[in-house]
Formats: sequence, C-alpha cells, structure tokens
Amino acid sequence: MKRNRFIGAFAVEKNIDKLNACWERDKTLLPDSSFLRLFYEGSQIKFDTIDNITVLFHGEVFKYLDVIPGSINESVIESIIWLYKKSGDGFAKNIDGHFAIIIYDRSIEKLLVIQDKYTFYEKIFWIRKNNIFYFGNCIKTLSKCSEIDPNEISSTALYQFLRYTYTIPPHTIFKNICQMTIGEMIVIKNEKISKSTYDNWSFSDKRIKDKNEAVTLYKEILTKSIHRLYENHPSSVFLLSGGLDSSLNVAIASQIARKPIISIGIGADDKFNTDAPYARMVSKLFNTDHHEYHFDGHEINDLPQIVYSMGVPYFEPGVMLSYSAYMEAAKYSDYAIGGEAADQIFGYCTPQAYRRYSIKEKTYGLYKPFYNLTKNVCRSKYFGGNYIARKIEGRLIDIYDVNSLCSAFGFRNGEIRELLKEDLYFQDKYDDSDVPDKDISQLLDFCCTRLDIDYAFYGILSVYSHLSELHNITCHSAYTDREVINFALSLDHNLRIQMINSQDIQFVTKYLHREMAKEILPPEIINRPKQGGAVRNSIHVIDDNFVNRIKIKLLNSEIINRYFRTDVIKKLFVLPQMNPTKILLLIDLDLWHHLFVSGPSEQIPSYTLTEYIT
Repeated sequence: MKRNRFIGAFAVEKNIDKLNACWERDKTLLPDSSFLRLFYEGSQIKFDTIDNITVLFHGEVFKYLDVIPGSINESVIESIIWLYKKSGDGFAKNIDGHFAIIIYDRSIEKLLVIQDKYTFYEKIFWIRKNNIFYFGNCIKTLSKCSEIDPNEISSTALYQFLRYTYTIPPHTIFKNICQMTIGEMIVIKNEKISKSTYDNWSFSDKRIKDKNEAVTLYKEILTKSIHRLYENHPSSVFLLSGGLDSSLNVAIASQIARKPIISIGIGADDKFNTDAPYARMVSKLFNTDHHEYHFDGHEINDLPQIVYSMGVPYFEPGVMLSYSAYMEAAKYSDYAIGGEAADQIFGYCTPQAYRRYSIKEKTYGLYKPFYNLTKNVCRSKYFGGNYIARKIEGRLIDIYDVNSLCSAFGFRNGEIRELLKEDLYFQDKYDDSDVPDKDISQLLDFCCTRLDIDYAFYGILSVYSHLSELHNITCHSAYTDREVINFALSLDHNLRIQMINSQDIQFVTKYLHREMAKEILPPEIINRPKQGGAVRNSIHVIDDNFVNRIKIKLLNSEIINRYFRTDVIKKLFVLPQMNPTKILLLIDLDLWHHLFVSGPSEQIPSYTLTEYIT
C-alpha cells in the first residue's frame, strides 16, 4: 500500500520553541524560522512555495470555475495561488474536484486548512494542544505526533460507531481529535482559530418540476460527468454491480469507448442471490470485457489491513464487497469508476421522512412534545437501564426519530444501552426536536442536504478511498460531480422520489434517474429489486469454529471488557447468522484498539483475522 499522507503543526501563538519541541526537525519542508512544520509522502500530493505562499494539495481538479490565465493553468499549485490572491480565503468555491488543501501565507502568518465539499480522497483530522495546531489526513500519525492519551475514547463517537457503523464530524474515536466537515475551512491568523463552511449545501430557490425538461438536462449533465472521468483516465475500469447506477456508467461510457470497457463484477454462490446475472446482462449488452470476482467470505481475513488503512473503527455493511471489487479492479488498472452516492443524491431517506411526517400529522402536532417526554423519561437515571423502558422508547419513537431515518446499520438504541456497562453520554447526530418539519418539503430538504449527504460522504466516500488505496487504485464516482449534485438539488422532490401510494407510503425511488435510464437500459435492469449490498455479511459467519474464536477473542478483549457487558455479547453468538454485522462491528473495534492503542505500530499488519483471533 502506497499511502499518500500529510501531517503538520502550526504555532498558534508564534512560539517556535514549543513547535521545535514537538516536531522531528529532519521531517519538515519549511525553514526552521517558519511557524509551520509540514511533512508529506506519496506521489499524489503536490507541494510548492511561490511568492511566500506555501501550498500542499492532495486530490484531483476537474475544472476551475474561474478563468485561470493560460500561462499557469497547467500547474495546480500556481492556479490555487492565483485563485487565493484573487478571491481570498473562499477561493476553493471556484474549484470543482476532490481535494484537501493547505495554504500557508507567510507574509501575514496565516494558515488555511480546507476540506473539499465533495470529498472522495481524505478526511482531515486536527487537534489543538498547548497552543500548537496539529493537522493531517492520518489519524494514527496525528495521535502519535500530538502525544494524546490514546485510551481517552470519545463516548459520542463510540455510540455513533455502534449505531451507524461510522462517526460524524467533528467527532472521532479519539476524544481530543476532531475531523473536519465537508466544505469546511479552518483559518489561523493573529493567534486566533476560526472555522467556517465556505460552500453550503442548499436547495435551489427555483425547483425544476417539468419531468421532460429534467430528463433532458440530467442526461446531458450525467453524460458529461461520466465522459469527463473516462476521457481523463482512458484506462479506467468500471465497477459493475448490475444495479442501475453502475449500469448507467457503463452504458454512457460505451458511447465514446474506442475498445471494450473493462468491467468488474462480484459473484457468489447461488444461495446468496447476488446481482451478478444483471451485471452479466449489462456487460453483454454493451460488449464489455467483464471480470467477475467470486466472493466466498474468506475476504474478512483481510480485516486487519482494512482497519489499519481506515485509521478509525468502521464497518459499513458493504465494505468487504467494495474492498474485493477494488482488489479485482487493480489487476487491470490504477483507476476505477463506480456508482457510489447516487442513492443519497436522489433522496435515500425520503420514504422514512414521509413516515416521520405522517405521524406528526396524525398526532395533530403533538409528536415533538410526545417525543421529548418519552425520550427524557426512558433515558432518565431512574429508567435508563430498565429493559421495559428501552422497549417502550424503541416502539414509540425510535422508528420516527430523524437519526433512524438513514444508515442506522448497527445496534438499536435500546440494544446499545443494554450492551454497555455504563450509560455513556449519548449524542445523536441530530437533535430531533430541532428538525425543521413545518411542512413536508422543509423536512425533505433537511433530509436530503443533511442526512443523505452525511451518509454519502462520511459513511461511504471518504472511507472508501482508503479501501482503494490499499490496492494502489484511485476510485471516483460520476454522481459526486459538482454539476450532478447541484442539479439534483434543483429538482422538485417529486422528481427525486415519486410517491405512488400515499395511503401505504409507497415510492418509486430515484424517479428521474430511472426515467432517464429508460432511454438507455433494458427494463430488467431499471426495474430489478433493490438488494443493497447483494451478498449479506452472514457469509462471513458460516464457519462455527471461526465464529467461536471471534467470540473468545471478544470476551478477552481489553476494550470490550472496559466498556461492554460480556453476558450481552454472548447472546449475539446464539444465532450469529442473525447478527453478523453487529459481531463484525465489535471485532473491528477490538482490532482498531489493538492496532492503534494497545499495540501501536507504523507497519501495516501482516497477519490475517484468523491468525489474530487464534
């Protein structure tokens, strides 16, 4: 694995002695007199200093939204400096791409740390300690450099991991380390640190309501995005699951392909009911050079390497499938194009939001007072540990809580309270009582620009970049293109997901997406049932001996015994086929603790999961 990483430290109060005391002097790219220490490694990172302005850039620029002088537009660093000089701190709004940018303007001793709005490359982490501002894209290196106590774990992040399988910024599993949000900029100047969102997510004031107009525009915009990716990387392979999104990628790219496109699919034994037949159908239709990886569950043995690459606990249900697809794709290219985030861009949690709104209407506006009363009583110190109270909360409000509408793939709230030894401080992603829901459009706007976007970028894209990097391959999605996302945010909600039965709250998901696809794909692909991951995680817990060893490992785990009730964990193994994701979440957490806390190492682990649990 060739990791592209960067790490830096900035003296907020201009104390060079403190800076030198916390930094290895041979690992910096700037003069000792500078208030910034910076180090990077990896071929994809660009670095230079021009006119007393230092820039570190990791990512890819698709285009600039401002006219860059022809003499410099071939240089990313020069273009960024030109935009910065012209537009000031908010210059990143004029860059379409996926990136992390560090700017140090030495003339005024100002540092800018910028996380792009459409992140596919990195998460940027940071911590302020002893008036030194540490930042970087590798949480392991950052924790070591800043000398934090790795045993101090954030209870909020632990809850979010158990509930959603990932954590939401600013929280990280380390109590004192933060992660930046998408579209966020941190500015340090005059011994002050300020944070702001340089480019907000919001719906267009004028919504497109005409279906024919929308189909024409969408076809043009998506085609442009796919063609651009393919033309910029003509040796790309296409990840072809057989679903609507990846099939559209292949169909549209084939319009300009000069030779058969290489496509990568995932197959498994017939009993797992995979999407492989649909992928083969699309491959035959568009004459791709199709390669199918046979997924049999042994891939979970690579979990130590995956956890090390992630740097944080993470086990989204489709993680092993994506890992295997990238592994297969790397045999044929160093660049892959997938269909990630299309579900979220078109309103993944809209059906659940309608159910949430309908209960509000049925209770004549009394839902919020009822929600707050139920939550406060059931989570109070008098009833919080009571089994019946947990059941009441789950039945009455959990399914309507905005935090349950999208990507809650882990344990339910009641299960988490039963699982943990102590009632840790629980902080949901959002305060349900503050969710805007005066009308259904307001609620759907919130869900699309917050819930769906959070899951797409924090739960899928920014972590999947680490999976592809394990195999030295770069992956992109046409659906994270700025124009595609902005177009989706200009659509009337009925074009995103169309209600077909208000009585039973039934929808056609990705409605416009499907309508446009009718011009390109066969009905079998457009109308096939959604499988969401195809091969279930139960494939990893078939071997009784393997599962029993995981159980023993967890029962003897340092972090598990510190936070969890082992009697409750034992119950998960009574029917492991019913709890595969929950079991794998816990062994993922144990592995993370072993790699980053109890036995920290700078080397990627060479052992398998089987060897680790033996």
